[in-house]
Amino acid sequence: MQGVVREFIDSSQPPLSEVNQEKFNNIKKALSEAK
Repeated sequence: MQGVVREFIDSSQPPLSEVNQEKFNNIKKALSEAK
């Protein structure tokens, strides 16, 4: 899962669009809740 997130982050730079930023924040939130 971590590798997928890293790929998503790498593929989203630069720069993050607003939509990608929202997805990124949702992923970060999901990851923090999963721990």
